[in-house]
Amino acid sequence: MVKEFYQRLLMAFLLLVLVVIGIIFVWQNNRIEANQLKVQKASRIEDLRGTQTNGNPVDASLWSQSAFSGLLEPDFTPWYPSKPNEGGTLKLLIGSDPKGFNYLIENSVDVSNIQALNMTPLVTRHKNEVTKYAPSLATYLGRSDDYLVYSYRIRPDIFWHKPALEEDETRPWLIDGTSCKAVGSRTAALLKKTQPQFKNVALSADRHWINGRCRVTAHDVIFWMKMMLNPQVGKAASARSYFSDLDISGVMATGDFSLKIKFKNKKYKNDLISKWLSTVPEFLYAYDADGTRFDDEVIGTKFEEHWYNPRGVGNGPYRFVNFERGVAVQLERDPWFPLGGNAADRIEIKVVKDNSQHPRMLLKSASAVGKSQNEGVHVTSLGSQQYRQVLGDKDKNSPFRNGSIKHDFFWTYGYGYIGWNADKAFFSDKRVRWAMSYALKTDEILSEIRFNLGKRTTGPITPGLPHYDDTLKPIPFDLKKAAALLDEAGWTDSDNDGILDKTINGRKTPFEFTFNIVAKPTHRMTAEILKESLKKIGVKCNLKAMEWANFLKELQTKQFDAVMLGWGTSPNVDFDQIWHSRHADEPQSSNYVGFRNKKADEIIEAMEFEFDMDKRYALSKAFHKLIYEEQPYTFLFQSKVPYFWTPQLQNPMAVGKVRPYLNPRAWYLNGE
Repeated sequence: MVKEFYQRLLMAFLLLVLVVIGIIFVWQNNRIEANQLKVQKASRIEDLRGTQTNGNPVDASLWSQSAFSGLLEPDFTPWYPSKPNEGGTLKLLIGSDPKGFNYLIENSVDVSNIQALNMTPLVTRHKNEVTKYAPSLATYLGRSDDYLVYSYRIRPDIFWHKPALEEDETRPWLIDGTSCKAVGSRTAALLKKTQPQFKNVALSADRHWINGRCRVTAHDVIFWMKMMLNPQVGKAASARSYFSDLDISGVMATGDFSLKIKFKNKKYKNDLISKWLSTVPEFLYAYDADGTRFDDEVIGTKFEEHWYNPRGVGNGPYRFVNFERGVAVQLERDPWFPLGGNAADRIEIKVVKDNSQHPRMLLKSASAVGKSQNEGVHVTSLGSQQYRQVLGDKDKNSPFRNGSIKHDFFWTYGYGYIGWNADKAFFSDKRVRWAMSYALKTDEILSEIRFNLGKRTTGPITPGLPHYDDTLKPIPFDLKKAAALLDEAGWTDSDNDGILDKTINGRKTPFEFTFNIVAKPTHRMTAEILKESLKKIGVKCNLKAMEWANFLKELQTKQFDAVMLGWGTSPNVDFDQIWHSRHADEPQSSNYVGFRNKKADEIIEAMEFEFDMDKRYALSKAFHKLIYEEQPYTFLFQSKVPYFWTPQLQNPMAVGKVRPYLNPRAWYLNGE
């Protein structure tokens, strides 16, 4: 009896402890929201900006809304001096005209690099330990024990830049904050409806319109998710494929600076996906050019073809000013930005389509030291042909030889490849795809065209990662094996015209295909080598060199036979987006080559639920082997990229281990 009494007493005590903990938790949440509401009432920008200006972006203000907890931890690795020389125009270059600057639907390398200067990411990878993440826009990222619910708190002192309008362009609804206030009214009503703590709180419509600019809020993250998940936004298909397991009912703003998302199932990649969220300004992209809000039924379509897409708007260190096709993208420093890393007053990103001119742009800058006018660029990576040209210069007084223009290298995460469209009759048979790989002089291309700026790869994983199967050997050049495989697959020269043929669907079909490439010297030379080899075994390869925009259009609509391209990857290995069969028939998906394989799907799906790293490595290697056996791609190289900089550029060694590898935010000019 006494024992039972003490057991009940202990149970009552434990219940009391749980109640107290619950009360404390609710009190803390209410306190956080109360603090946020307090911030919302501020009218002066000085009250909202962080204490940081131009130092290493880690300080106490970064953690003003959270303790050292959750999935984020600060990165104290120094990458930026405490007192850089400020001012001047940093000059960079890109090799083609961007199609647009709507960052959700445009994801080329050039646009992504501009986005890194124009936007504030939710989180950032640590500089050295790239599997760890540090806060940026988000100050806190928490996860439930079941890996289903992720909660965020974001900074209240990040603002959208003023949209880039032409001189004769009048958009009063943008300039006077009408749309920002309208969104403020909508989100206030939504918070009162869905979040009990706001039911009796006054939320003014203009609470985020401060000194002529609209503040970034959790609602902008939610709007990004709505557009990304909207099937009308066809160009977001590749991103959408990762978020297919979201429980939409659990995605919501819980305050102006807090939100949560929910997944349907406990999966390994939930942790990764939770860090990929971004922001889109609802006050701009939800509205037509005349200030009329789009109807919900068509907003996805209107978003993809939005009138503002040719220009950019961001919330990061540099504001988008303008873009002149074939000339340059202009950015300017945002003095309100609280996280630093924007010492230059302006950034000019020149469009130089002719790669052979890139070294010349560096020489122009080097010769402009001490002059007010500089028509060159301060830093750029160079292709293998240009690299050989500048370092092979016999003139010892050349700035590339005398040390005036310096250089270094970085290795990329990713791989180059030639993709064979399995939906075309030529390449539906893996024996034919193997024949193509045997017909390519890959080692010769690496040494003679790329000058050993890279290493061969055998599958869809970056070499050096524990997921990579080192036992799989690169496929050697062997035309006899290539010819034998084609014969085995039924391709013979039945009419002795020198071109192999095969009866397909009752019709004699010659083996003549089109090879799409980007109009770059190394791509053209690589394609020419393959063309000549295939000619010797009766296959006719027609080269089609295109500018990037046209190349991308045919790629996304899968209007190609073969294509040369590359994938940028990361240390977080996930095969779903590129390789799962369900994406093979999706418009504008990343499964460009129509790869369909039941066993591959099973491995991909098994990895989604596997948390043990050793087992994940084993599954990755099994997938690597399967892809190797199927040869949907002829795998080429992991790239070693040389980059060069002129005497004016300071702190050039701040190079990341993942994209973007070159970090212009770390750079500043010496004032000469």
